[in-house]
Amino acid sequence: VKKKQITHLSNDSPEPLVPHVPGIYMINPSGFIGKMRRVEPVYADLKKGSFMMQAASMGLMGGMGDARIKGARALIQTTLRSPTFYIYFDESVPENLRSHAPTIWSSGGGATIATPQDLDLVKFEQKKGHREARIGKRLKDKHEILFSTELLAPGIYRLSVRSHLQPGQYGLVQSVRGNDGKGRNSARIFDFEVG
Repeated sequence: VKKKQITHLSNDSPEPLVPHVPGIYMINPSGFIGKMRRVEPVYADLKKGSFMMQAASMGLMGGMGDARIKGARALIQTTLRSPTFYIYFDESVPENLRSHAPTIWSSGGGATIATPQDLDLVKFEQKKGHREARIGKRLKDKHEILFSTELLAPGIYRLSVRSHLQPGQYGLVQSVRGNDGKGRNSARIFDFEVG
């Protein structure tokens, strides 16, 4: 029996193994029962002078610094204290639907990330009109939150938060090298709120 060819990528199917547009999804956030919702990234402004950057070849941050997101709250909210995410990397896209254009996982300098271990989960502090957190690879301070991952299929991972989150603002952080077009480091944040 010939296998049916997949002709499009989903943006909201609750079935984890259905091919999705690359990105991070939360299943059943408030108001989206029975569907996944894509967590659209925002870019963090990095405080000048706060980084001692030594970017690795994949564009990951070796140092630490303060990331600042505009707006006091994330657009996606959930009441779940230990939310589950599904991550779809470029490898998950069927061959007939792959594009050679940069995707959400481009990390600068022609590199892409392909594993959830290249992400950090942090809590952001709400300030007047914005949110801030200290970020950096292998960060070990009050902002970092541990998670576990499970490979479901090539390029598809389930990410589970390993603790109960208190109400507040959070984000999965992807480091990006040279994102602003001037060779400076920045961070792409997949932000969400726990209510």
